[in-house]
Amino acid sequence: MIIFKGEIKYQEPLVSATVDGSGNLKLSSNSTHRFIVDTGFAGDIAVPYTMLPKLNLKFLGYDKFVLATNKPIVLPVFEGWVKIKRKRVKVEIIPGDELIGMKFLEKAGSKLIVDFDKAEVKLLG
Repeated sequence: MIIFKGEIKYQEPLVSATVDGSGNLKLSSNSTHRFIVDTGFAGDIAVPYTMLPKLNLKFLGYDKFVLATNKPIVLPVFEGWVKIKRKRVKVEIIPGDELIGMKFLEKAGSKLIVDFDKAEVKLLG
């Protein structure tokens, strides 16, 4: 079963998302924000600072992260929900670029397929 499906543009696997009326991040095909499926990001979800007030989040505290440049950074961490079809997944959200990380992929599905021939990305579960 396909949990979500996205596309590949400029060698980046992308998934669309929006904020629903309950303040959940909702993955859907015709949404306003494009999230990169980033297998180098060990966390759940990163969203732009401007999106944080729109989400129904619980502040958890601060944590230290290491960027791809090997630079350490301290960021606030929030608890929230991601909706995929009828499924809800509890996630940790940090401010940053629009990213979907490995921790979320593990929680949400069992198989990530990045198909460059078809220019699509799928999460199966």
